[in-house]
Amino acid sequence: MIVKISLLVGLLFGSLFIGGALPKNPVDMVSTPDWVQSFENEEYVISNYPEMIHAPGLIYKKIMPKKHLRFFYHHRNGSDSPFAIACTIQNTGTKPAQISLSKGKGGPNSDIIFAGHIAMKRFLKELTHQPDHSLTIQPGKSKIISFHSLKPGLTSSGILKISKQNEVPLHVTLEIIDPSLPQIIPNQYNYGAFSESKRTKNIHFDSRHIVHEIPIGGPPYLTDIKNGIFLKGNYGLLYQLNISLYNSYSVPTKFKIYFTPKMGVDRGVFLIDDAFIETKVLHPNRGLGLEDIYNVILLPKEQKNLALYIMPQAGCYYPIHFILRSYKLEGAGIST
Repeated sequence: MIVKISLLVGLLFGSLFIGGALPKNPVDMVSTPDWVQSFENEEYVISNYPEMIHAPGLIYKKIMPKKHLRFFYHHRNGSDSPFAIACTIQNTGTKPAQISLSKGKGGPNSDIIFAGHIAMKRFLKELTHQPDHSLTIQPGKSKIISFHSLKPGLTSSGILKISKQNEVPLHVTLEIIDPSLPQIIPNQYNYGAFSESKRTKNIHFDSRHIVHEIPIGGPPYLTDIKNGIFLKGNYGLLYQLNISLYNSYSVPTKFKIYFTPKMGVDRGVFLIDDAFIETKVLHPNRGLGLEDIYNVILLPKEQKNLALYIMPQAGCYYPIHFILRSYKLEGAGIST
């Protein structure tokens, strides 16, 4: 599969020669929005161990360690009983707790790719549009802040971000319950907890580079030594790509960005220059191995800076690659 994609990229783009020069005084990169900065002080928790659930169980239960806490879960119900994925917050402090929430839920659905895609799509839209999901929890009180049905034979995927607005100790619980017997939690499920929640890459692409690939979901992988989790694919990790495009040719040049899977069936949803973009399902073995997601024409010596934000979504086979490609416009002549 990887060989087929490599051949496809080679035939389409030709040489992988890297050359050219960037402008001596490139303009500043785009500013980082507030919702992205919130990932800097966040504990990131993933629940997918195991993916197939046969009984209720506790996933996570502890005092919220940072200002932000984000859960990313993806489970399939392998039993004949209906379950739910529930998150509860208890205020263990002496004053009211102010919190805000961002959520994205997908499923329950028989299509694991669709469930993961819808969850990520809804979560990104909530982050960028920032609807008011503020809550107040009084001292000593508890509140269920998320309840996601997990029906037999189906998959539920979700992302939940909790943000503290004041310094109050909050006890957070994430568990899979039987709604008819919510007090019975017979199992303890594993999870991965990571201090790294966001990764930034700065890419300078000159028109003379011809082609450049940017891996998303590749090494180094998120690792939780304590719980024995090695997260190949880096699912849920926020990637911020600061991309600088520069046309060093003496003729107008078109720049394109492509989305391509590397390991199997994939789909993506992301932001480029504040534009919300989602791909179709790409399957290399069925001839669907590449999608054009962005293009811009730059005049000679013109530069364009843009920001691309993406998180590998559940149900797919990350890593994927973004491919940057430059094309001299036909009839523009030969530059030196």
